Amino acid sequence: MLTELVVTKILKEIQADIHSGATEIARQGARCLTVFSEDCIATTPQEYWEKLLEVGRTLIQCQPSMASLFNLVNTVLLAVKPLKDTPAEVAVLRQTTRETAERFTTVSLAALDRIARHGQGLISSGAVVLTHSASSSIAGILKLAKREGKDLQAIVTESRPLCEGRELARNLGQAGIPTTVIMDAAIPQYVKTADVALVGVDRLSQVSFVNKVGTLVVALAAQTYQVPFYIACELNKCLPSDSSQYLPTESGAEERVQEEWENVQLAYSYFEEIPTTYVTGIITEEGILSVNALGKRVRAFRLCEELQAPTKGSEREEPHHANRTPE
Repeated sequence: MLTELVVTKILKEIQADIHSGATEIARQGARCLTVFSEDCIATTPQEYWEKLLEVGRTLIQCQPSMASLFNLVNTVLLAVKPLKDTPAEVAVLRQTTRETAERFTTVSLAALDRIARHGQGLISSGAVVLTHSASSSIAGILKLAKREGKDLQAIVTESRPLCEGRELARNLGQAGIPTTVIMDAAIPQYVKTADVALVGVDRLSQVSFVNKVGTLVVALAAQTYQVPFYIACELNKCLPSDSSQYLPTESGAEERVQEEWENVQLAYSYFEEIPTTYVTGIITEEGILSVNALGKRVRAFRLCEELQAPTKGSEREEPHHANRTPE
């Protein structure tokens, strides 16, 4: 019972998290599955499997836009599922859950370092780099480029409505990178002064990617002014485009209304889908991939069939997870 309470507490924390990026959210999810595996009350492999599946589905619904969280659950389920109909002891399923979740986290941490190494190669000394929203991948690339002795400058959007770009700017400034914070509405006029545009990703398919609203403006401006436009993410953020039923609806706008105006409704968007046709290249832990190369990888994706159906409880009102900081 104590473990169930701890798992519930972690799930609520993940759902309420509006600041962490997708990578950190996935690490919190791995911790949730690890705690679940330790003391889940189950006497048979089938019973353990059913409880794991329920927790996994709930975990996905806490932050439906986070592909890395979905992939964490999918990876664990694929590892445990073959054991549910065998004479294996429940302890074996527990160990498999824990080891798979821990390995997912280890691989994720190593991936960020490799992404930074591949990405910094795109930045020449004296380059001006524009980015939108806040991404641990992009921050890692820029900081490594600075440590490599490259004299670069950063242009960071405020990234309204949560303005997480300001925090990224502060972070870069402390790392010794001259940084300019701009209004989102000024994106086009600053893109044309940049040498390259880099943004992070919350979810990536062969046809589109999801990121903070305003990213499409960056992509369109980059195309207009012929500025290279790269996205950076771990490959565990890749999902087939037909998994889009897990994307969140936009909600919570009413929370930000300061006053009521007659016949006026305030609308706040947090995420948007951007076609990959605008993308120059995808910076991953395996190198810089083309969109075509990504498509081959996504087509080879293995999906646990239990995640193909709408998740349990999806009829309920969406939690206000849309009000979070994108990766």
